[in-house]
Amino acid sequence: MNIYVSEKIDSFYSLKRFWKSDLQSGFVVSLLALPMSLGVAVASGFPPFAGIITAIVAGLVVSFFSGSALAIKGSAGGLSAIMLFATLQFGDGNLEVGYRAALAVVVISGFVQILFGLAKLGNLSDFFPASTIHGMLAALGISMALKQVHLAIGVQPLGTKPWELLIEIPSSLNHINPKIAFIAVLAIAIIIAHHFIKTKFIRAIPAAIFVLLFTVPLGIVWQLNTEHTYIFGRNTYTIDPALSMVTLPSAILKGIVLPDFSQVFKISFWENVVMLSFACAIESLLSTKGIDKLDPEKRNSNQNKDLFAIGIGNILAGFIGGLPMISESKRSVVNIDNGGKSQWSGFFHSVFLVVFVVFGSSFIELIPYAALAAILVYTGFRMVTPTEFSKSYKIGAEQFLVFIVTFIFTITFNFMIGICCGVLVELIIHIRFGVSLRKLFTGDMKLMKGKDNHFDVVFSGPAIFSNYLNVRKVIDNIPQSSHITFDFSKATVVDHTFMEHLQAFEQHREEKGGTLAIAGLDYHKHLSDHPLASKRIVRQKQLSERQIQLRNFSQSKDFAFDPRIISNVSKFSGLSLSEGSQIKFEENLISTVYKNNKLEISDILVEQAGNGVLKQDHKITVCHIRDISKAIPDFTIQKEGFFDSLFNLSGMNDIDFDEYPNFSYYYLLKGPNELEIRSFFKYDLIKFFENHKGYNVECKLGSITIYKKKSVLSTDEIEQTLLFTENLINTIMLKLDID
Repeated sequence: MNIYVSEKIDSFYSLKRFWKSDLQSGFVVSLLALPMSLGVAVASGFPPFAGIITAIVAGLVVSFFSGSALAIKGSAGGLSAIMLFATLQFGDGNLEVGYRAALAVVVISGFVQILFGLAKLGNLSDFFPASTIHGMLAALGISMALKQVHLAIGVQPLGTKPWELLIEIPSSLNHINPKIAFIAVLAIAIIIAHHFIKTKFIRAIPAAIFVLLFTVPLGIVWQLNTEHTYIFGRNTYTIDPALSMVTLPSAILKGIVLPDFSQVFKISFWENVVMLSFACAIESLLSTKGIDKLDPEKRNSNQNKDLFAIGIGNILAGFIGGLPMISESKRSVVNIDNGGKSQWSGFFHSVFLVVFVVFGSSFIELIPYAALAAILVYTGFRMVTPTEFSKSYKIGAEQFLVFIVTFIFTITFNFMIGICCGVLVELIIHIRFGVSLRKLFTGDMKLMKGKDNHFDVVFSGPAIFSNYLNVRKVIDNIPQSSHITFDFSKATVVDHTFMEHLQAFEQHREEKGGTLAIAGLDYHKHLSDHPLASKRIVRQKQLSERQIQLRNFSQSKDFAFDPRIISNVSKFSGLSLSEGSQIKFEENLISTVYKNNKLEISDILVEQAGNGVLKQDHKITVCHIRDISKAIPDFTIQKEGFFDSLFNLSGMNDIDFDEYPNFSYYYLLKGPNELEIRSFFKYDLIKFFENHKGYNVECKLGSITIYKKKSVLSTDEIEQTLLFTENLINTIMLKLDID
């Protein structure tokens, strides 16, 4: 029994119960947090100690306000581009001045994040299209990497914007410092090698620790902490300790820097506040959602509480010289992998960082900047690999366009403009697909409660990213153990982001004992082969190839033919065919009258057993004869093994006839009243079924449904089924003496 799932994980009881595992995990996390915090600070234009300040505040204070059990708070590389921009903008080249003004941005953004939490905007990340989020993260990754590439080879770049840094790479390569560059290359090689090594002991230690173990001694041997020159080849190079090695304040209190609010009346100040506030919120919410999926106990974070906690942390960190913080994914994954159980692991990781700073500052000051830069270069380029572009393209051309627009505008301008442009392009695409302006944010959805704890969410308008929050308000109120079917048969558009949300929602429901199923997408054009691709309903004026065949067949028989979708399928209710699944609609209705009874053949769409977002429904061709006679008992006769599991679910027993062993061996005969069925199934009817094998027949309230297999029938098979049906009706009518 996992007791701690239901306990208050930030209580002292949790400390008493899990202190060993949380202490161990906290120590390992601190080993990763130390170099990452230093590196992100340098990448942001802040003093290295600023990253440690943030990590300490995050663990010692924010851990006890957090809405997430396992999320480790700290500075993140994705925010470094935003902070560097603010530092350079406010300092006009003077990093110290810009640093203090940027701290004011951190403080004010903390208050904004508190407001986000109080306003219950924890679902904020659910609004944005998935492709804009991926495009933004890729842009932030390459922005960080391009800055660090120059520092990793010992050159201070002149440019600040991504394209300036990119253009400047050839010049920096011409001024490369061999010793600095070698340390960076060695660091990247270690990180890559660590990725491929499968030894459990080595995998348990973060790659960044191995980087320090190899690069710190190398920095000592090469005297990077002493200003000097050296000759390599025919050139002379200079080592400047201020640019080569980490420097820390002589005492912790001396590392505290107060923010400068003198820029608060400038528009540019508030532009940076808005950018940082949304970036912190979105990246943190995305990280927390990912962390919840990895939690062995499947706990769900309180996103609103987490935003509130991060806001408090950013106010405190900003007031004493720290970087902005989020729920950082890399440290959180390490926390989970090393057995962290509660927020106490985050607390312990900060305690260890304090110990490192107090007793190990001399070692920290031996860390080469090149090693930290290499770690960030690797992290940044991992966020923008060609695979990311390929994944986006495979989802669909329209999603690739959104990804590229977000990526380009984020790099060219900033995070906010990039996201806004990506959202605008996605909205234009939906309008182009026929979504009206009114339904962009409202949609058209109905919730219907069925029997046996089953709910149907029926769409007759778009199901897209911009109206998902409205949908979530409804489905979040449905009991978690219930069974939900999303019916998109009349939805005009179902986009990729909506499908991603449903996939995550399905996983969450299954963990709570519920199920989620998708129906009605057979009449939608998938914009790619990706299972979560966007889908548009197809309203063809021309008939499909199958419908043309069925129409010609009907005309040859002088039957009526209707290709339209018919939602009312009540005539099939109570049949074994729908046990454990659900008949959604019928189409391609062929109808005639035989012996004064209406005979219909149609394709019905049956929800696939097992459910799931990625699974498809299937169609079955059935024949239905209405109201033959109330004298016919309710029964089901099917080929042995065809629907055995359904019979078991129904609780009915197979009815065998000792005098007709061949019939009993081949068929399963079921029904609620065994005596009536035995009285009805006499020699003539049993011999008929023995001579016409291969069909499944169900009778309910005097109406009969016939189906041959769990798929659609060809016109030849339909003709055979019609012949079987006519002979069956004749046999029954003769038996009941009906004209």
